[in-house]
Amino acid sequence: MISRAAVLAGALLLFRFSAVFGQNPPAGTARIIGIVVDSTHGIGLEGAEVMVSGVSSTVTTDSLGRFAIEGLVPGTYQVGAFHPLIEGLGLTLITKPFAVGRDSTGIVSLAIPSVKTLASKYCGSEPTQSRSVVAGRVLDPDTDEPVRGATVSLAWVDISVARKTQIVRTPHELHADTDASGFFRFCGLPDDLYGTVQATRSGAPTGEVAVSTSGSPLTFETLTLASPRPVPAKGVVRGTVLSLEGKPIEGARVEAPVTGVPRLTKADGTFIIDGIPTGTQLIVVRHLGFEPTSAAVNVTSRQPTELRVTLGPRVNIMDPVLVTARRNYVLEQKGFFRRKNAGWGTYFTREDVEKRHPQYLTDMLR
Repeated sequence: MISRAAVLAGALLLFRFSAVFGQNPPAGTARIIGIVVDSTHGIGLEGAEVMVSGVSSTVTTDSLGRFAIEGLVPGTYQVGAFHPLIEGLGLTLITKPFAVGRDSTGIVSLAIPSVKTLASKYCGSEPTQSRSVVAGRVLDPDTDEPVRGATVSLAWVDISVARKTQIVRTPHELHADTDASGFFRFCGLPDDLYGTVQATRSGAPTGEVAVSTSGSPLTFETLTLASPRPVPAKGVVRGTVLSLEGKPIEGARVEAPVTGVPRLTKADGTFIIDGIPTGTQLIVVRHLGFEPTSAAVNVTSRQPTELRVTLGPRVNIMDPVLVTARRNYVLEQKGFFRRKNAGWGTYFTREDVEKRHPQYLTDMLR
């Protein structure tokens, strides 16, 4: 089981908070300002909930991951950040206790560890240049509780070219069981893997989710798998299908293979598919003139799942080719075959003429 990590970063932030949140806290009080950083993507983490020990209210980070907590009583505090991404990685971000004095500002920075650090943490050793990690969690789509004992499969195919046998395809499939926190991991993988992961419990599978280790030592996926029920829970997926230019596409065929009932997008590119079993499902979108695409979504019964799909690029469509046999076409137009099929008279075909090699028409009538 992966232990939870506590991250403390006391470095000064890379921009001036005072220019954003004001110059000074109210007289006699203290404040805490800071940032929550998603080191896996190198950006500030938007929408993280920030809590301070001893304070009942919370604040949410802005689009750059920043937050400010005003009007604090001078004292000792701890700051923690909560977000689905943080929880999905099996982490807890919290500072050590620190003091904030009267008429002063405490500055903190909370950061999700880098993918290299996480990969090392999950597999217990530093990943090499040619070894990668695929990890993730399996959760219940309707309660967000971890699913223990689910079997997760990772499948991919190695393709190589041999001198004698030409193209050689070697399939691979690995299996791992989730622990009490729903966590699974596959270690020591090739760094150019393109495959799929799928979770199964009691014979019920999720949809297959595409994964790739190219360009990163860690690939992390969260799958959702519903608990066995006499009547399976259902959810709704709604969204929009757009072109690469951002224009809505009407008449695109949107389908969840698990239901087998397609929907067509409206003039504004929107669609709604209801009655989809909850859990990780695959949505396939097709339209003439575009390359088909698919997306994995985590469907829940609690609220509709939103999806935005971009189709493209356009595929080349060949002009139709009409093949006409001109010799037979003329004969057909003159009624030759119709009269011949009627059975009256004698008819000479081109083959008959070529067989006799006539010099005059009378040679054919002898």
